[in-house]
Amino acid sequence: MNSLIILSLLFELIQSTPVYLKTGDSYLLKDFVGNQFILKDDGSSYFIYDSNNNFIEGSFYTPSPYSESLQEDNELFYLGPANYYVKHKNKYYDLFQNQEVNFSILKDKSFVMRKDYKYESKNEDADSNISYTSFDVNEFNTIKNALYFEQLTQFPMNWFGECGFIALSILLGYYDTFYNDDFIPNDKTYNARYYKNVNDTLEFDHSKEEALLIKGKVPFQGSLGYSLNTWSIMPGTSYAMRDYFLDCFKSTILGIGGTSGYPMSSYDLNASFDRYMEYNCPSIRGEFIEGRNVVNPMSFYIDRNIPFALLLASSYKYDNNNEISSGEKAHIVVAYGYKDDCYLVHMGWNPGGKNYSKVMISKYVSIGNFGIQYTGKHKCSHNVCTSVSPIVSVCGCGSFSFD
Repeated sequence: MNSLIILSLLFELIQSTPVYLKTGDSYLLKDFVGNQFILKDDGSSYFIYDSNNNFIEGSFYTPSPYSESLQEDNELFYLGPANYYVKHKNKYYDLFQNQEVNFSILKDKSFVMRKDYKYESKNEDADSNISYTSFDVNEFNTIKNALYFEQLTQFPMNWFGECGFIALSILLGYYDTFYNDDFIPNDKTYNARYYKNVNDTLEFDHSKEEALLIKGKVPFQGSLGYSLNTWSIMPGTSYAMRDYFLDCFKSTILGIGGTSGYPMSSYDLNASFDRYMEYNCPSIRGEFIEGRNVVNPMSFYIDRNIPFALLLASSYKYDNNNEISSGEKAHIVVAYGYKDDCYLVHMGWNPGGKNYSKVMISKYVSIGNFGIQYTGKHKCSHNVCTSVSPIVSVCGCGSFSFD
């Protein structure tokens, strides 16, 4: 197919694509077997659609992952959320992992949405299943403390495909802050490993002993109160937490490190979480209910005020009944809201300070889920504090004390 025909097809697709961004350009994305996608990017927001005009992912709050790679001499490749690639001067780069990748790993890789995708517009005048043109979290059904995830910047880096452990770390930080201070031992430290990019390859840089939990910050309010919306920095988990999981509680049967990363099924997430809790939190080990691969996670989790790990896939295999039997794992995110057929998620990714914490993802790219519902008694944490004297320690429930 010559370049004029390709450009003509691209123009037709762009013209028929709903414009959710008032300004911005459209770009062609491809997988490695020829499937095409459209990226809309205005420099501060982005949306990605498949060639049938189905919404896949986007955000009104964050530039696209390709925003610094949109030069004419680059080819852009896409294998679903968190799988962004660029070909530049005959070399391939993984934008999510921030390193060069061998083409042999990518060859013949594809991305498709699930077969059960159904167009269900809530607005007769809408051109897509997403009918709003401005993004407001209040339009989503979210958990009570959604602001925590919207503004969460303290979490471990995903160096080599450890997204399952990142998601578990984020969830533990949340439960420790809002439900029970025993989810993360306050005095527990571990040796965290740090890497740096050397000639487009991640290499070990240094290690250091760190606490598993990183304190949050709040301006001094006197006795006026310290509700969640007054916190300037959300408490989170450290690089040490990721490496603690990786070294001591790893459960991943699909691939171990290297080019395979650490892909995890919902069963792996469940097993790693159970091992962590049994070793670190025996006092609350039986005070939660676990959910795994529930049929309708939107209502099952979010309507019960439960954030959860959402497993995404880049391709699917079907059985004789046309039901999904398996899929190639692509990424694991933390979901904390939904609207229509879209999840609101924290991607566990903040390259260069761009925090992908309010991203919309179609439910038709998901393949599994894992979440927990805490059923025990509340135990106040001290995960947020003022940075100047007098020091005030604050719990997620809003109570505080002067230290």
